[in-house]
Amino acid sequence: MKGRWLLWCAALLCTNLQAQTVYRCGPDGREYSQAPCPQGRAVDVSDPRSERQRAEAQSLAQDEQARGNALERERLDREAGRAPAAGHIKSRPAPAPAASAASHPQGSKKKKKKRTPQPGDHDFKAVAPAQKKPRP
Repeated sequence: MKGRWLLWCAALLCTNLQAQTVYRCGPDGREYSQAPCPQGRAVDVSDPRSERQRAEAQSLAQDEQARGNALERERLDREAGRAPAAGHIKSRPAPAPAASAASHPQGSKKKKKKRTPQPGDHDFKAVAPAQKKPRP
């Protein structure tokens, strides 16, 4: 079904291109138009290939598309069978509280005292390396 539709569209496009005149427009010739434009030049857009060459190209394009689809299916099958990556985090239920945690009350832990910052703690100090003593 997809191939027939593609072939039909290609045939329609080829018949339309043969009947059209294309003009190259713009100061540097980078614009193309179907309508004549000032300083525009008509461009020959006819396909110089023979019918046999066009049919071969179409067949080759269809073969490459089929190969690409087959490779994609293989890749998807491989990915579906592969284990999750090492960095993948699986969701698990939270562990049950340990029995030893219940025997120690919360208030018995000693808290560390925070050191009060001194006025020069956050300043950068560059120090020259000590000079070596000469050997006698």
